[in-house]
Amino acid sequence: MNSSTSSSKLIVQSFASFLVLTVGYVAFVGTGVVHGGSGTNQWQNNVIKAERYLYAAEPVKSVVTGSSMAYRLLPEYLGTDYSNIAFAGGGALTGLQVILQSKGALPSTVFVEMNDTLLRGQDKEFIQKLTSPVLGGAKSTFAAFRTEYQPVILFKEWIKGGSGKEPEAGGPVDPDILASELARHAADHAKAPDPKQLQAVTGELKQAVDTLRAKGVQVVLFEPPSHRSLHESVRSTALRKHWEAEFPKDRYDWAQTPNPDEYETGDGIHMTGDSARKYAAFLKEHLGKKIQSGS
Repeated sequence: MNSSTSSSKLIVQSFASFLVLTVGYVAFVGTGVVHGGSGTNQWQNNVIKAERYLYAAEPVKSVVTGSSMAYRLLPEYLGTDYSNIAFAGGGALTGLQVILQSKGALPSTVFVEMNDTLLRGQDKEFIQKLTSPVLGGAKSTFAAFRTEYQPVILFKEWIKGGSGKEPEAGGPVDPDILASELARHAADHAKAPDPKQLQAVTGELKQAVDTLRAKGVQVVLFEPPSHRSLHESVRSTALRKHWEAEFPKDRYDWAQTPNPDEYETGDGIHMTGDSARKYAAFLKEHLGKKIQSGS
């Protein structure tokens, strides 16, 4: 009996200690003294980006969706009116679903990356976990439950002296690495996309884009720069022709596709820091002209 009573007391004491620590941590993070960190892997970084959008104190005016190509358009390049929920390893369809399933106010403008990364479809598991009613409610109310405030992430940031910002892709282009990566990408880009897969993705994309437009959101379609050999490949050319037929320029807002020779990539598809900064300015200028013209 005494042993059973001691075990019960130990369980109660352990639970009470856990509760006190949790409440204390929630209160500490809630003061705003501590800043969130960056993830320890690609999945966490994607979740953190999405949560920062979903639980932002103030709604943002413009949102960028896409893959790791648009991921390079860092917050420092875009400005405070923009949120970037382009996901590494993913595509714009996932970001569009995050926006559509958000309970907050819709942005005024959504940028959609248009290239072969759309063929990845939407990451349904990612969206399901992100929009869980129970966890979503807790994360919306208490910042401490958000991924960027996990103790292990904050400890990592403290150790490396980080600020939670995403690192800029910098440094000169290595010709050997670029040549190697271009050769790797060449095989995939030599083939046209599978028609059935393309049609399925197009249906999802149209539904998402037209739903946002029906709600008064301006949708800007854009193809980020890539190396000329990939830009002019069989795959890219076929996709460009398909997208322009499904989303004609007289009905949909397209940002002009830039001259690939004016931008640098480290691997054929991912812009360098300077080029990403330049392209971010280009997209902002496109939107500014649209707003000024009232279209």
